[in-house]
Amino acid sequence: MKTNKSGFTLVELLAVIAIIALLISLLIPAIQAAREAARRSQCMNNLKQMALAMNVYHEFMKSLPPGNLVLDELKEKACHSEQPCYCGSIGWPVFLLSFLEQTPLYDQVNFEVFAFTQEPGEGSYHYGQAHGSTENQFVAENMPSLFSCPSVLRIATKNFHKDYGVNGTYGAPQADFQRDNSPFYANSGIRFAEITRGLSNTYCLLEHSHSWWWSEDGGKNILRTRYGTNPFFWVNLGSQGYICFRSLNMLTDEHVDYPINSKIEWSPLRTARSYHPGGINVAMFDGSVQFISEKMDYEPYHVAYYRIP
Repeated sequence: MKTNKSGFTLVELLAVIAIIALLISLLIPAIQAAREAARRSQCMNNLKQMALAMNVYHEFMKSLPPGNLVLDELKEKACHSEQPCYCGSIGWPVFLLSFLEQTPLYDQVNFEVFAFTQEPGEGSYHYGQAHGSTENQFVAENMPSLFSCPSVLRIATKNFHKDYGVNGTYGAPQADFQRDNSPFYANSGIRFAEITRGLSNTYCLLEHSHSWWWSEDGGKNILRTRYGTNPFFWVNLGSQGYICFRSLNMLTDEHVDYPINSKIEWSPLRTARSYHPGGINVAMFDGSVQFISEKMDYEPYHVAYYRIP
């Protein structure tokens, strides 16, 4: 007696495999988008914590912290002492540590010596080598995780550079000691009352992803950086830790406007940039955080840098 055996033919099996592959290909982008949404949310939370720490600092000290601390006694000992800002001035992040539940780390900062970094980064005098006082090495190499954007950590090989910066408006704020319209600059101590544009209308902190790109040939070939441009709290010529909407092109000696995620040469040093698709996260002085599109018109984008209308 003959029995009929049921089963898949080769064509049917291949059809099933093709359908499964199609479903997976549809799911993967959705999963990646969900993961990026989670990373962006965590990044916004990081900015929120720092913005609130700025507010608490202001409550206690009656002013905002300096963008970077420049001491005359250190300037006399510094290399490149002819520059307005010496290599290794101490940046704003350490002033927030006690207000971010990092008091033990803050207590180990020696403000009487230079800051330290394992890698000063692009645009510095000391690219590719550790620099500064080893008395501050432990703090430099133990940066709290909230200074890192999760989207950058997916690809970054170094984690002693931060991914955020304070609003420095334009030029080289780390070397200017008197500014009419900037919230942060060298030895600054601005009060909220001086931010007359409004705390909810003025940038306090913006993204400045440390693992980005640089250009060797005027922007024709964009290359990823190996080390970035944003050490934890070490500051020098490259304005580490500051974000600007306009800066000086050192090749042409002309000022150039930097839109969000700009790929103009020299903009890696100070421009707002992120690894979030389509834009960046920003924190305002009132503590609110928002995502702004890289396609945003330049006029409303750049005016929010100014603290005075």
